[in-house]
Amino acid sequence: MKKFIDLFLDAVSFLTVLPVKRNSQYFGYKMFIFFPLVGFLIGYICYSFFIFLRKIFNLEISTLLTLSFYIFFSDFLHLDGFVDTVDATFGKIKKCYIEILKDPHIGVVGSIYLFIILLVKYLLFLNNNKLVFVLTPVFSKTGLVFVGFFGKKLKDGIGEKFLHRNLFILFFCLILSLLLFILIIKNVYISLIFVCTSFLFTVVLTYFFNFKFGGINGDVFGFINETLEILFLILFLGAKI
Repeated sequence: MKKFIDLFLDAVSFLTVLPVKRNSQYFGYKMFIFFPLVGFLIGYICYSFFIFLRKIFNLEISTLLTLSFYIFFSDFLHLDGFVDTVDATFGKIKKCYIEILKDPHIGVVGSIYLFIILLVKYLLFLNNNKLVFVLTPVFSKTGLVFVGFFGKKLKDGIGEKFLHRNLFILFFCLILSLLLFILIIKNVYISLIFVCTSFLFTVVLTYFFNFKFGGINGDVFGFINETLEILFLILFLGAKI
């Protein structure tokens, strides 16, 4: 039991800014088992924050502040990886991919796409059912479990610790994510579509980067997380829940 508690706290520490002590013994892919649940925790806190803000501000300001809070509460974890991956993807020479991914500076292309993705997120959150605040992190964090399963090793670094071939974690997270979706939207069919889409889209992206870069690192995890969030916001809007 203590091991599962430590794994949960490690996942909370890794995915949020909450001051939870991390147990380095379990840091890595084993934390995936709680990623959908921690995603739900992040989403529920953001949703509650939005409800509070709506008592003070209009819809536009409340959505903007909630999105800002969501990014802060997630400790800006994936945006840096998104920018680095965009810069590397547009690199002209294959051997420079790793160097660009390791470069802490933001390129012009990455900056442009960062602005675009934040603007798109704001507009999609603004025009969606606000339950989307709860479910977006569940969708994206579940996708990261699939990235870890299908990704190939690119280089030493934090991303390597999240690569795995553990079928139990994979299927457990699939089922847990599905149950969380059913709990929130009360529709088994649509919930199943969301979870299957997360799985299929993530597998395609993961194999693309396996081919493009030769494997997956922490930055690619971040890119796929941000891409999954945009995908889910679009799907949720189209589902008209």
